[in-house]
Order: sequence, then C-alpha cells, then structure tokens
Amino acid sequence: MNINSLIANTVTIVIILSLSSPLSAAEFSNFGLYRSPKPLPQKSSDLTLSCAQIDREISRILPYTYNYRPDFDQDPYVGTSLLVGTTIFWPAYAFLGLRYVGDFQQDNRIQTASAKIEGLRRLKAEKFCYEDRG
Repeated sequence: MNINSLIANTVTIVIILSLSSPLSAAEFSNFGLYRSPKPLPQKSSDLTLSCAQIDREISRILPYTYNYRPDFDQDPYVGTSLLVGTTIFWPAYAFLGLRYVGDFQQDNRIQTASAKIEGLRRLKAEKFCYEDRG
C-alpha cells in the first residue's frame, strides 16, 4: 500500500463521516473536554432587589466570569492534536478549529456575565448600597 492510496482512503473516510453525521458548531464544541458552568439564566426583575440580594446575585454570577480552559500552549489536547496530525492522521488538526469555537463561546459567556455584574454594581451604587447608614 503506497502513500497515495493511504491518503485517498483517509480523505474518503473523512468525507463519508462528514456527510453521514453533520454536526453544527454548537454540537461539535460540546464534547465536554473542559469544565464549563451551566448557561446564565436571564432575570428582568433586578430593580426590585435589595442590597443583600444584589450581593448574592453578584456572587452567584461571578463563577461565569472564570476561564476554565488552559492557555493554548498549556493545553495537552492541542499538543496531542499537533503530534497526531503531523505524524499519523492529518484530520486531527480539526481539533484546533474545535478549540477556536470553544474559546469563542467561553469569551462570549465571560463578557455576558461581566456585563451583568457591572450592571448590578451600578444598581448597587444607585441604591446607595455602598454607604454606611449606621
């Protein structure tokens, strides 16, 4: 078996697999390789919260601002993908695209949670929660 037939067989298998089970970006990036919190629920009744409730809400949302993924150069999956893609099976490079989609989703989650916390802190300032009334 020469290298050309091996490449042709590999390409054929990849095409057949991609046609038989197409995955959207959300499904493709939801393999559970990294920890991630559940989606942040939407609340519209923030104006009626007391100062203590606002503090609890900020504490509840704060874990959504954490970065649960290792850096690109510290991620063992990236190293494995590059090694396997370079030496054995070139479609292993697809993990790098998966990583990019996951990073994009994580950045979006962090920005949404940070904006929510900033809004709650602004609400605390409007309600004078930072002042000592005693």
